[in-house]
Amino acid sequence: MTQDDWQEMLEGLRDAELLHHAKEYIRLSMAEADNPQSDAHGIVDLLFAELARRGKEWLYDAARESVYKSTVGASLCARDDVSQAGLPAEEMAAPLDVVTG
Repeated sequence: MTQDDWQEMLEGLRDAELLHHAKEYIRLSMAEADNPQSDAHGIVDLLFAELARRGKEWLYDAARESVYKSTVGASLCARDDVSQAGLPAEEMAAPLDVVTG
């Protein structure tokens, strides 16, 4: 799809659908952070622009927060699981790959 096609499609979506797409593409954009050419980055920009046009930037913020909590929160939960395994505090201060690696 071209940028114009995406823009037209996004304009026709309900807020709940935009929120769903925002979560999906923010997640993809984060996963492809090392690839500046990823289409996901541009789609995230279009999603934000559409939500801003509607005066609902808070929906983008909610999507971003949800994705952040599900990805970063999952990492923190994994780290908590390691701490519950009884590792000494100094090992908990080290990055996870040092502890488990």
